[in-house]
Formats: sequence, C-alpha cells, structure tokens
Amino acid sequence: MSMKKFTLGRLLKNLKDEPRQQIVAIVERQAQEKGVEVIDLDAIRRDTTATAEFLKAAPKFDGEPKVEKDSRVFPIIVSTRQLDRDNEIVMPKGLDLKEWRKTGVIIPGHDYSELPIAKAVWVGVNDFGVKMHLEAAPTEEGDKILALSKFMPLTASIGMGPGEFLRAGTPEFDKATKKMLKDWPEFTEKTLGDLRGIIAKAVLWEVSIVSVPANPNAIQTALAKSALSDDEKGMIRKTLHIEEPSDDDPRDAEIATLKGEVRDLKAKVDQLITEKQTPPPPPPPEHKRTIEVVHQRTIEVVKQPDIAAHVKLAVDMQRGRV
Repeated sequence: MSMKKFTLGRLLKNLKDEPRQQIVAIVERQAQEKGVEVIDLDAIRRDTTATAEFLKAAPKFDGEPKVEKDSRVFPIIVSTRQLDRDNEIVMPKGLDLKEWRKTGVIIPGHDYSELPIAKAVWVGVNDFGVKMHLEAAPTEEGDKILALSKFMPLTASIGMGPGEFLRAGTPEFDKATKKMLKDWPEFTEKTLGDLRGIIAKAVLWEVSIVSVPANPNAIQTALAKSALSDDEKGMIRKTLHIEEPSDDDPRDAEIATLKGEVRDLKAKVDQLITEKQTPPPPPPPEHKRTIEVVHQRTIEVVKQPDIAAHVKLAVDMQRGRV
C-alpha cells in the first residue's frame, strides 16, 4: 500500500519548542500507524554543544584561517553528526547552505524579530560537522556576544527546513547506519539502538547563538583571543545578572564620618587643656592703678570750660608770659 502524505507545517508555528516536539512525535506516530507520512513539520531545529573528547577526534577543517588576536572573530562549531536529544542525527554534508550564505547572519536564540548579532566570515563543512568563524556585530548586543566569547564557550543552534529523512526500520536507514558503524568511531550499537532517524538532507535557514543546547557536540572551539576589558567584564555581569563587585565596604562612609567627628572633638579637648594650663595676665599693682585713675580724673577736670581758662592763666604766669 502506498503511503499518503500531508503537511502539518504552519499549524505548529507559534508553539514553543517543547510542546511542539511533543505534538510532532504524537502526530508522526499516529500517522505512521494509519499509513500516512507527515512532511514539512514547520522548521526542525538542532542545537549543538561540545565535548573535548569528540572535538579531539574530529577531522580538521580544510582552509580554516587563523583567528587574529584582538579581533572581533571567534570560531564555533554549529552542527555535528552526533546523536542529539531528539535521538536524531543531522548529516553535516546534507545541509544546503546556499540560501543562508546570501546573508550569513547570526541571530540570538532563534528570534527572527531580533537584529543580527554576528556574521559568518568563514564556513567549513566536513563529515564531522559545520564550523564557522563569527564576527561580532558593532552593536551593543554584538559587544555582549564578543565579551561572552572571551568569558566562556558559547553554544550554537541551527534552524533548517526538512528535506530527506531516513526513518528507523527502513532499508535506507539500515544501509546508512551500517556504513556509520563502520566509519564513525563514536557511532556504537548503543547509539544505533537510540537512533530514531537520520536527517540526510535539509535546507539551512538560520544559525543562532543559544543558552541551552540540545545536541551534545558542537561549541565555540576557542575563546576570543584578547583579554576582557573592565567594560566587557561589567557587560558580562549585567548580562548574566551578576552583582558588580565593589572594593568599598558600605560601612566605610559611616567610619569616615565618625573619624571626622573624633578629630573635631580631640581638637576641642586640646584647646581647653591649653587654655586651662595658661594662667591669665596678672592685674597691675594697686599704687600704679591709683595714679592712673587720678591722672585720668585730672584731665577730665581740666578740660571743663570754666576751669580751663584759670589753668591756662596760671601756666602763662609761671612761664613769665604775664
């Protein structure tokens, strides 16, 4: 009996990843039971992270350029051939990058409404995976990505349109996995037992920097080659909601105020001690004081008008002027 086909497509467009994947799994299972093949299940997304062991065993990417120190470029693997958490494998060389290469932009978290945060300046594809050199955009969000790339390895994710899918149990699947068991060291009988399908061909739609990856084997392969500036450290702390460290103790201001008050009090105490230890000047002798009083009183009397004329006459007579 030939299988009927229908497209689920945009019915799942506005659902979040987890419920969407659950619905897809249910629809696929029920459709298979009824002899119906479901195609075009919206976009298939495959997240990637990495393990050091797998990266060491990976073949080199031909023509990969050197990343210059202090540039805004960092290398990252965006897709690998390892089993992902959906129990599927994406064949790296089965990805059609033609349309995506027209822009080569990198977006945050599969959010198509956001502006790009980076662009790919080099792309390499081999049997192991897809590797890119990303240049951070000269924007605030691009600066955050660049700072984070120096702080910790970033993870990436690809969004793609379904193409050829080899379902477990089909002759095409058995033929492909037989070759994988022979050629891929990391592909074991256990992996085969967990594998439910192979995405042999797909069209790459977009590449994103994400926080929570799903596929266990692709990651930023080297931290960006320059030291973090203080501004970049602050940007990372703000992005990751880490409280800014401070050398200032919140009690320092109170301590400084109290020290000032102590200095003022000490100065006041020193002044009082000095005043106490310095005796006041002694009063003048009594006889001198009496002479001064009499002299002052005489001047006051002589200056009176009715006396002043007689005094003047007496002085003139004494001097022989009369």
